[in-house]
Amino acid sequence: MKPFYFGVVLWGEEFRGYFLDFCLASLLASRNIPALENKAGSRFLVCTTADDWAVMRGHPLFRSLAKEIEPALIEMKRPDDETSKMRAMSEGHAVIAQTMHRAGVYGTFVYPDTVFADGVVAEAQSLAKSGKKVVLANCPRFANEGFLSALAANGIQRTGQPIVLKPDELISLALPHMHSETRRYEWDAPYFYSRSPVAIWWKVPGGGLLMRSTCWAPILVDYSGLVTHDTSTLRDWTIDGDYIHRNFPDRRDVHASETMTLISFTPESRLSYLPLKRLRTDYVPFVSRWFKETNLRSFLFSRAMDPLKRELFTMPLRMGAAGPSRTGAVEASSADLFARCSRPIGRRVQQVLDLLWIVNGGIWLHFGWWLKQRRLWITGVLASLRIPRSGESS
Repeated sequence: MKPFYFGVVLWGEEFRGYFLDFCLASLLASRNIPALENKAGSRFLVCTTADDWAVMRGHPLFRSLAKEIEPALIEMKRPDDETSKMRAMSEGHAVIAQTMHRAGVYGTFVYPDTVFADGVVAEAQSLAKSGKKVVLANCPRFANEGFLSALAANGIQRTGQPIVLKPDELISLALPHMHSETRRYEWDAPYFYSRSPVAIWWKVPGGGLLMRSTCWAPILVDYSGLVTHDTSTLRDWTIDGDYIHRNFPDRRDVHASETMTLISFTPESRLSYLPLKRLRTDYVPFVSRWFKETNLRSFLFSRAMDPLKRELFTMPLRMGAAGPSRTGAVEASSADLFARCSRPIGRRVQQVLDLLWIVNGGIWLHFGWWLKQRRLWITGVLASLRIPRSGESS
């Protein structure tokens, strides 16, 4: 069997700690990395700084990793500001992807602030054996720091020890500590944020939720048959952009797993949308429904989406809800919603939406958003008006 290459990009004490104490700890559960059949050829590529690498090598879990598969450093410079951080992350993923492609292996992209349920890697390996070329798992920004505290309080996260959680156990621990970004994507909530709803969810009677999502992590990418490798996405976007669609445009090559469970976390102290505010349009029921559904149509056919993401967005995902007998009514209602949103909107309708966003949030907030959306266009116009310097041809 072809080897697996895992790849992660990180730097700094905070994310180094998340990776070692939570992400790597969960990947060392018995049915994850230890379940690999070809350990000798497998690698864990770590794109990080020399200083971070030196600290990581002394960590007990990193030494445990080295007993399973070989860790390998891809050295990077520490980025200076927020803009360069995003660029550095994408550049790191590009180098990792190119390394995987050259080696012709199975690739797994790992986010450092993620906890994997036991069995994710074993399932990926089984799907690889069955001939799947790409396997994706749902991975929105789901939990906050309360989730990390719960792992420690329940004795699940212990220094130097693997984190072992079944999928339903992982979800039940994360649900009470949902991050504000995901909380604001509850369709029936008065604060539902419809500008760019990367995930939408509904409560299910009896507990749990039903989600439809655009946030899919590449858990398995078979690079062995990929003749042309397109990394252009990673020049100005992230690995969860249209990288998979560009390289595997045939939908039959992509398997979206309903059973793989991983939880991405971010402390509210680092990124928060609290307090969640009710939109002004929500006070008028007819306007509220039209506004939400029309924004969803706008997002579905925006530049942020590709045909693969658009299709996967319609896929119902049960989280902590035991089967279709409990989720059936919610699934049917949400399927009707997406059926109503299956066509793009026109320019005039988009202008009405933009106006209503100004009503909801104020002119200064949404003027900034409008300006950001048109940044490239404005940059192009200014470049075309540039006065040639002395000695340059006009």
